[in-house]
Amino acid sequence: MLLWKNGWNVTIHSFSNGHIDAPVVTEEKVHWRFTGFYGHPSQSKRKFSWDLLRRLNGLFSLPWVCGGDFNEILCLSEKVRGSEEGLMHTWTNKRDGLANIQEQLDRYVYNDEWRTLFPNASVKHLDFFLSDHRPVVLSISKQTLSYGSGERPFRLEPFWVNETDFNDVVQQSWQNSVVNDRRKSFSGIATHLQFCGASLKLWSSKRFGRWQKLLGSKQRQLASLYDRSREVGVMKKIRRVEKEIGVLLYREEQYWKQRSRADWLLGRRKY
Repeated sequence: MLLWKNGWNVTIHSFSNGHIDAPVVTEEKVHWRFTGFYGHPSQSKRKFSWDLLRRLNGLFSLPWVCGGDFNEILCLSEKVRGSEEGLMHTWTNKRDGLANIQEQLDRYVYNDEWRTLFPNASVKHLDFFLSDHRPVVLSISKQTLSYGSGERPFRLEPFWVNETDFNDVVQQSWQNSVVNDRRKSFSGIATHLQFCGASLKLWSSKRFGRWQKLLGSKQRQLASLYDRSREVGVMKKIRRVEKEIGVLLYREEQYWKQRSRADWLLGRRKY
């Protein structure tokens, strides 16, 4: 996956089952080149993959970075079996105990001109999740996210309604509000809604424990389990935690879907 910001021009020059080659022009009119690469999984045919890289290398004289699944290790330390220890690996056969194998198959390589152009570029290995490969993310600049201060207004999150106790919380809070509101008139509906919203915010905090933080905790737990994936029985725990993370990611997807829809309705959609 290649993501870029507005103002950059990315052109697909060529592609095949084993590559995508894309010259890039930044807002400052700086030219460089990205190639996504996939080495042939069959060792007998991998020569064709290396020939492809050689041909691509001769097409341009631009700063160049190439990344992807090369399906090849560079040295023996990039492959471990069973109880052996090694470096951070990007592929695993997801087998248990001594049958577990891990290899460093995914990487980015670049020429000196590209490194000079982006001296702050960094590579981050994400966690295995429902895949036998780690995502390897190349960032060429740092991004700072800012958030507004103060308490966030109440918003009903779509995934709440899928919780078994959601209706009970709404009904109970509404009844309590009616009891406390002696007027019991139409003018009290706003008060009931405010009371119900406060109850749901409290319920959400307890029910999900700030699910974003819970998601982070589960992801750290998954990373820790993969560090022990060569132990007998750990893969079963990994599959359980991956399932839990899947549920949390679905909630996150619903959260951002609701946010993007609200922004679109208010005319804040960004292009």
